[in-house]
Order: sequence, then structure tokens, then C-alpha cells
Amino acid sequence: MNQKKLAFLRSTTLPITQLEELPEKDQNERVDKEIAPKRSSKKRLTLPTEYERNTENLCITYLQLGMSYKNLGFYRDSIENYKKVLSHYEKIGLNQDNEKFLQVYKELGESYSKEENYYEAIRTLNLCREFYEKSALDISSTAQVYITLAEAHCGLKQFKQAINYLDKALELFTPADSDEDYLWTAKIFFVLGKVYSRRGNPDEAMQCFKKVLNNPKVLQKQKGLNASILLEMGAICGQSGSYEEAEKLLVKCLEIRREIFADERHVEVAEAYLNLALLKFLQKNISSAFENCKQAIKIIKDVYGDSHPCLARAYKSIGLLYTSGDEFGKALECLKEAFKIRKHLYGENSPQVADALLDIGKVYLSMKQLKMSNRNTKFALKLFEEWYEKGHPKISECQLRLARLYFLRNKTEKAKKMFKGAIENLLSLIETDFQEALDTYPFRTLAEVYDTNKIELIKSIDPLAKQIARIKDLNSNLPEESKKQLSKKVTEVMQKLGRSKVEEMYLLNALGLRNFKIIKV
Repeated sequence: MNQKKLAFLRSTTLPITQLEELPEKDQNERVDKEIAPKRSSKKRLTLPTEYERNTENLCITYLQLGMSYKNLGFYRDSIENYKKVLSHYEKIGLNQDNEKFLQVYKELGESYSKEENYYEAIRTLNLCREFYEKSALDISSTAQVYITLAEAHCGLKQFKQAINYLDKALELFTPADSDEDYLWTAKIFFVLGKVYSRRGNPDEAMQCFKKVLNNPKVLQKQKGLNASILLEMGAICGQSGSYEEAEKLLVKCLEIRREIFADERHVEVAEAYLNLALLKFLQKNISSAFENCKQAIKIIKDVYGDSHPCLARAYKSIGLLYTSGDEFGKALECLKEAFKIRKHLYGENSPQVADALLDIGKVYLSMKQLKMSNRNTKFALKLFEEWYEKGHPKISECQLRLARLYFLRNKTEKAKKMFKGAIENLLSLIETDFQEALDTYPFRTLAEVYDTNKIELIKSIDPLAKQIARIKDLNSNLPEESKKQLSKKVTEVMQKLGRSKVEEMYLLNALGLRNFKIIKV
């Protein structure tokens, strides 16, 4: 992956003008032209110049503006103000390990993360992380850096790294012996719950959220945190089919956020509406789902305009609603709007744009426009390969979708090549981190490809099945219980897709898992 240098790190240090000694008769004359003061080799003990005082005041103003914009949900404006602070600090020759620089990096990284610009967030936060770790003076700032890094890695589906940073943050407040320690612990467990939820571990996620809810003193002071926990718990209940409980939690979340933001003009209120829309979709109440989506879009457009990450999510959600009703033309319009927003925010070669292209490719497949689906999915794969390491679930998903498209277009050799690459990624994940493979690999897409062309698929997977068997049986890298878990995952997906027991057995056999099939899921 090509590391792009951040624009605001280019050197903008002002040149130091060396003052020539004035003639004796002119020494007391006023110099109209503003000239930077001559610097001595000794440490300067004089008071700051007027230029430096003005610059410091300006930086404080920009920093406060950045924080205010971030809290209000104007993430792009927040980022621009933080960049202005960094530029001014560079002009006055401030070292980048100065405490003022580090504070701006910390705040800037958080704004990038909230804007879902995760790679920039990680790069920026790593500029100050090492210093905070070594100094051990500002525990709160160190914890915030760890938490934001965890959220950014979670956004990239790098769950192992996310959990590692949260473990580090938790160590700073163990044992917790003050109200502030308990507050930080609550924040850490909340983010840990989000990571487990995105990873596909709802039980572990609910345990984390309940740990926070068991401390009412924290929740009284942090209404926003309480609302966010209810939102996450409601989403988990909805996905598990507990619709009544999910609705209670999501409605309560919306009530708290309405109370915090009295006029409803905030991105967090819009997010609550989007989660309610998803629940209504799961309940097959499509009209209510549309109403909630449109309410979210109205809030975002009225407050933030036509370029906000939450607006892209809203268009994606309403696009999926249209897809469910076979209104593919309207679905494409919405997904293309999401694509335009992400292209504007993150650039045309970003992983966020790749996600949008993948969504568009799925709709073209539903419309039986295989060439257009192929084109969008292939470009998405190219972008993901530029940003992600080999074996990332997004790369595997693209490979599997392309394999299915090639099978449908009777391009068997290309299909087998793509499918082989996807299965090799699975093998690599199993060898390096079994749990990560179980939690992140797109098994559902694997089953969909299998259903497209069983015969050719079995031929292409058979040699790879021997490798899987060798990993499991000869090297004994995986305990028997892990083999059963993997078999259970495949079986569960096949059953959800309505496949027969015979089809399940074919796929399990091809994957070298036949001896570990579990009928009941």
C-alpha cells in the first residue's frame, strides 16, 4: 500500500532573515518592514514577540473552533481548523514533539476517525502515540489515543489490533480507584463492545455494554454514552430477532439524544433514525423504514449540507430498501449518491469508494446486468488490494463475487482463478489466526458462489481441500473444537440460505470438514 504523506506535514517553516547592523545614525529609526527577530545561539529568555503572541492566540482560537465543530458533527470543518493550527506551529518553528503539537494530532486523529477516514486517523495518532507512551505523564491523553486508534482499526475490520489497543488503555486504569478512572473504564468497555459487535461476537459485546450500564454514576454524568450503548444493544437485539426489545432500546436512545440536542439538529439524532430504519426493515415494515431514513436525510442535509459521511450511510440504507422491493433503478440512484459523497470526502482511490462500488455491483447483479456488475466489483477489488493486506475479508468478498459473476458469464477459468484466490485467503487466515478467520471471512458469499456452479467449484476447490486437511490433521495447528466451529459456521450459513443437507455436505466435504459436520446449529 502506498503511504500518502499528509498534506499538512509539508515543511512550511519561515526562513530566518539575518539582520544587518544598521548605521549608527539610523539605529533609532523605526523599521517599517516586518522582520523576524535575530536568533541567538543561546537560549532566549526574552518575552515572546508580538507576532508569536498573536500566532498563539490565533492557534488557540482555531483549536477551540476545531473542537466545537467536532462536537457538533462538522468533521470536515473541524479537520480544516486543526490543520491551520499545525501550519502556524510550524511557521514559528515549534518542534513536533511539543505538547501543543501532540494535542492537535490527538484531536485531529479523532476527527478523522469520526469522519470514517480511518487510515488518516491511524497515521495522525501514531505521530503522538509513541511520545505519550514514553512520557507516562498524561494518562488521559494516552488513553484517548488508544481508544481512537481502536475505533479506527475496528472501522477497517482490523479487530485484533483494536482489541490490543483497548487492552493497553484498560491497563492504565486498573485498578480503578476514582470516579474519573471509572469513567475511562466505561468508555473503554463501550468501544470494546462495539469491536466485538462488528466482529460478529454479540454475546461478548452485550457483556461489555452491561458492565457499563451497571455503573449508574457514570451514566448520570454521560448521557451521550448511555444513548450510544442503547443504540448498539438495540442493533444486536434486532439482528438476533428480538425485535420488541430492540425497539425499546432504540426508541430510548432517540429520546435521550433528542433531550441532549433539543432541536434534533445533530448527526447523532440522524444515526438513531437510521438504526430504527434498519429495525423496521428487519420487521418487514418497509414504509416505516423509509420514513426513518428520510427523516435522517432531512436532518443531515439541513444541518451539514450535501457532503457528510452519515449522509452517505443514509443513501446506502435507502438504496438497500429499494433493492428489497426490486426497485433497482431507484436503488442505483441512491447508491450512486453515496458513491459521489465518499469520492468527495475521501478521494476516488479510497477504500470507502471501493465499498460504494461493491454495493453498486450487487444491484447490477440483481438486475442481471452482469458486465456492469463485473466492472464495478473488479474496480472495487483493485482498490481494496491497494489499501488492505492480502487475506483481508473485503478482498476475499470481491474475489468470491467475481468468481460468481464469471461462472454466470461462462468464463470458467477466470472464475476458478478468483475462487482459488479467495480460498487461499481463508487458508492463510486459518493458519495465522483461526478466530479472526471464523469471525471475518465472508462465508455467506462463499455459499452463494457454491450455489452458482457446484461442479466447477468442486473441481477447483478439491486440491485446496487437501491443503486445508493438512493444516487441520497433519500439522494439528487447530484443535478439534476449532474444526467443529468452522464446520458449524459453514453449516449455519448454508441453512440460512435455505440449502439442502446434501448441498451442505458437498461444501463441507470440499473444504475438508465433512468429519466435523454439526447438524444442529
